[in-house]
Amino acid sequence: NKISNTLSVVANSLVYNGTSQTLVTVSGGNGPVYYSTSIQLTSSNYSSSGTTTIPSEINAGSYTVYYYTPGNTNYNDKSGSVLVPIAKKVLTTTVSANNKTYDGSTDATCKVSLSGAVSGQAPTATSTGAFSNADVGNTKEVTCSNITLGSSWTSNYRLDATSKTTTASISVKSIAVSWGSTVGWVYDGNSHIPSASISTGVSGETMSLSVSGAKTNAGSHTATASCNSVSGGRGVCSNYTLTNTTKTFSITKASCSCTILEVPSGLKYPGSSSGTVKYSCGGDGTISVSSSNTSVVTAGTPGSSSAILTVKGVGTSKITLGRSAGTNYNACTSDTKKIIVPGTEYTLTLNSNDATTASNPTSVIATYESSQTNPKTITNPIKQWT
Repeated sequence: NKISNTLSVVANSLVYNGTSQTLVTVSGGNGPVYYSTSIQLTSSNYSSSGTTTIPSEINAGSYTVYYYTPGNTNYNDKSGSVLVPIAKKVLTTTVSANNKTYDGSTDATCKVSLSGAVSGQAPTATSTGAFSNADVGNTKEVTCSNITLGSSWTSNYRLDATSKTTTASISVKSIAVSWGSTVGWVYDGNSHIPSASISTGVSGETMSLSVSGAKTNAGSHTATASCNSVSGGRGVCSNYTLTNTTKTFSITKASCSCTILEVPSGLKYPGSSSGTVKYSCGGDGTISVSSSNTSVVTAGTPGSSSAILTVKGVGTSKITLGRSAGTNYNACTSDTKKIIVPGTEYTLTLNSNDATTASNPTSVIATYESSQTNPKTITNPIKQWT
């Protein structure tokens, strides 16, 4: 009787390496062996459909190797098949993420690097990245998920992971303050400051500003804007930095005027020692009251609405009222009034003997009608004596 054929066909353990690899290892046997990877071999087709060359393949996949060895006078024929996988080569993934400027989202851009590919080949992969939260911060955790190998490489490679973590930073978003066009006022006793507005440029987030530096007094001033609050989205001021945060504005001095309301009347010299000039004066500088002829009247220290005029002699003088520039007002427009100080009228009592001793006297001894007791000599009191 014929004995069993000793042929042994064993699948090789294979991983894609970019080269052609023999699929099976053959040992024993008692004659030629025929192979095919496309059709089962039998005694009727092995010579036409098979080959004596052991099959080999390059690409990863699952292959079936059919074999047949014909019998002879001493051995039976033998046939069979072996399933041979060529495994995909594993690529090691390394991920990194780009830093970004705050945009209100957790979106991150991940880069995937691959190692372990066959020399001369450069597989690529993509990923979806996300920060742990959207707020500004350094070395924040980023998860790179859905790591996907490029479609042209999937037949021979697979990835060691589809999700990995790394770190990246989110920096503050710089936004500029916009200032209103009104940056100048005239002093009116009220507080003034320029208006300011800002846009975050981030969908769903609105910033309100705090503007400090309001002023009432005249001068050159500076307004400063800062983030007061953020509504919507993350709602955090610290995710932004502001530029153009200061604005110079001015409050100019106001105009004012002074008006003399009343000058004293009935002044005489001698007989009246003083009188009061009354006035109204705007502004906030120093009030001044002056006399153009100090031999007639002099002005005392001005009060807020009046000053004392002291009579010095007979004549005419101009009283001028003014006010210097102060903190919030320019020098006021001045006002001038004329004042006349006449001499006192006297009634003379003539000595009777003077009337009989000269037809044209050159001097008369006179006394005041009032309580004055000392006589005063009046030179040439009359031009015609009758």
